[in-house]
Amino acid sequence: MIMASNIPNVVDCETNKKKNKPKIIWDNDTMMTFITLCLNELKKGNRPGTHFNKVGWANLEKNMKQETGKAFDRKQLKNKWDNMKKDWKLYDRLIRLETGIGGTRSVLDASPEWWEEKIKVDKEFAKFRDTNLDIYQTHYAPLFSDTVVVGDRTMTLGQFQNDSNPDDVQNEENIEGEGDSDELNEAVLRMSSDIIKPPDNYNEEVPEYILNNPRYYPMFKDCIGAIDGTHVKAIVPQKDQAKYIGRKGYATQNIMAVCDFNMCFTFVWAGWEGTAHDTRIFNEALQKPELHFPHPRGDKYYS
Repeated sequence: MIMASNIPNVVDCETNKKKNKPKIIWDNDTMMTFITLCLNELKKGNRPGTHFNKVGWANLEKNMKQETGKAFDRKQLKNKWDNMKKDWKLYDRLIRLETGIGGTRSVLDASPEWWEEKIKVDKEFAKFRDTNLDIYQTHYAPLFSDTVVVGDRTMTLGQFQNDSNPDDVQNEENIEGEGDSDELNEAVLRMSSDIIKPPDNYNEEVPEYILNNPRYYPMFKDCIGAIDGTHVKAIVPQKDQAKYIGRKGYATQNIMAVCDFNMCFTFVWAGWEGTAHDTRIFNEALQKPELHFPHPRGDKYYS
């Protein structure tokens, strides 16, 4: 458990426009109670998307009153959840921008120049300066990490589209708080086979990036893109964690991706365990026609 003193910027008020509705003070103890209860609901499977379902919200309302003695309505809890998620995404974005700094993830030990550069990108990054950041990786990551792996099933985005049907989609009435971002994500996934694919002539023409760059042409005139793997942090059931924990030291998916010289993805295969070797994934992709891997023809190749 992280000490309450490590929690940044958590003392605030939630108000309701209804008359005679008391203000709710989110002190450190209340905040930690809410985080713990949210983690419990996550473990119970009551957060099917980016928000809790009706059962999850009902449990949070009831348990928050029992644990804190304060009566929260669902809107207040959702507002706090959304603010926490916003902070997590901001923190995650800052960590992804990290380069050439020291220290641990508890505190980013960076030069004043580094911070000035990052704050120019987004002034809200300033809230993380000289702040204990343990809570974000320890508690926020399990709650808000976008990647979820269940069991051994691996799919390309194209397979997702082909395998999906209306019966697989949860009843909208059973999920509260699913916003525009969820609808957008689902739409993109269903359109994936039309989006994540190479152009029809990818094996026929020299990419303009190569053709117009004397550093690469004609040496790389037959190269049509690049293939690589990347590890993305994943949340997996306890019983499955061992096979997802590889060289990173924590549970990950090993995702294979192909990119062309226009910086567009032309193939993605997600879901492999973090211990799976890149070569194994690549060989599987080559041998399974149902994946629609964009094979190079003739003298063409990937780097």
